[in-house]
Amino acid sequence: MINAIIKENIPENRLICLTKTAGDDEDKIYLRLTKEGEIPDFYSRKDVVKGEEVKIAIGNNKKWKAEAFDDIPAGVLLVSIGDGKVARAEGRTIEAAVGYSLHKVKAGEVVEFVFQPQTHKAWVDKVNKAIEGIGGDGE
Repeated sequence: MINAIIKENIPENRLICLTKTAGDDEDKIYLRLTKEGEIPDFYSRKDVVKGEEVKIAIGNNKKWKAEAFDDIPAGVLLVSIGDGKVARAEGRTIEAAVGYSLHKVKAGEVVEFVFQPQTHKAWVDKVNKAIEGIGGDGE
């Protein structure tokens, strides 16, 4: 178990990640909601409020839960869409996926998914081209 301090109000079933900002105690761990495209470190199992100190169990659980941003069918790739929610990857420019859905849900419902983070190949190709000076956003 580790202790962490919550940096913002976080509802149940949201993706969260480690954070450190100027002025934070270097001996403490801090958590916030994921932003769009980020790979989460944990997910919330209950509502927590800013400033609250929580205990986090470190385990090897691959089955996670998060609130769905949009309608999600079973068996599709998911991405972090911001505010700790997930969305289907299809039709979005994605840098990284967080896993795949285990069942169908409507927007606002909680989806169970296999946490299997991966960097999207198209993103890796874009970065490589930019590094090589033959493409990417710097054209």
